[in-house]
Amino acid sequence: MTFWFNGDWCDAPAAIRIDDRGFLLGDGVFETILVRNGVPAFLDRHLERLVRGLKLLSINAAPPRDLFAIIGELATRSGAKDGDASLRLTVTRGPGERGLAFPRPDASTPTVLITLTRAGPRQLNERSLFVSEHIRAVSGVAAQCKTPAYLDNVLAQNAAIAAGADDAIMLNPAGNVACAAAANIFVITDGVVATPPASDGALPGVVRGVLLAEAAAAGAVIEERSISQEVLRSGAIFLTSSLIGLAPARLDGSTDTGANELFIRLDACYQRALAEDLRQAGVA
Repeated sequence: MTFWFNGDWCDAPAAIRIDDRGFLLGDGVFETILVRNGVPAFLDRHLERLVRGLKLLSINAAPPRDLFAIIGELATRSGAKDGDASLRLTVTRGPGERGLAFPRPDASTPTVLITLTRAGPRQLNERSLFVSEHIRAVSGVAAQCKTPAYLDNVLAQNAAIAAGADDAIMLNPAGNVACAAAANIFVITDGVVATPPASDGALPGVVRGVLLAEAAAAGAVIEERSISQEVLRSGAIFLTSSLIGLAPARLDGSTDTGANELFIRLDACYQRALAEDLRQAGVA
């Protein structure tokens, strides 16, 4: 597997130091980015969230200045120049001495790792959902940015798979919906689209942000508000993430399907925004 690691192109199976705090403590942030035909989608939005996370963690690092060129080269080297691929950009605090205290700035250098793997064709089938017993925190770093400390999501997702579902709904301590294990969640009721606010534990997802900005173009109103399980079961559900885009979903016992007319309009609106972003990025 070819990857970019701290400024070098590598093909070795291992590169992370055993004292790297990202490996030992989850001390870092990451982004998962859709790459189509060698061009990253919504890169500015992803980097904005990454930089916000680095600042929140007091990690003195920045994405590589030539990141766009690195992604293009990585797509070529990985044989993923055509079609869709999933890029993972991970930044950790880097190596440090044992313990929780931050290493001295002059004693550690952040680790930056970029990997790319082919993604399968977009799945348009309805996804089945499972309500997880793993609670989503509404405060703290994990609720505000993507960190390698993803264990609650990992356990929730695998419990869903064991139950025969595709993804897990994670509730917050108040019992309201926060998100899915691997996606943001939306519900359509009476022609109005709702999604949980960040204060309820929703991660500020990139596709979620695009929809909030572009919904009016689809003739839709999206409200950020608390969503109970009862409301979720009474509406049409769909999920969003960088790799799936928009995907209809169903919870056992729900009375509606996510693939309704309003969902179709929102999906078309997002696909237009995605195509325009990729076009502009490819020209730049």
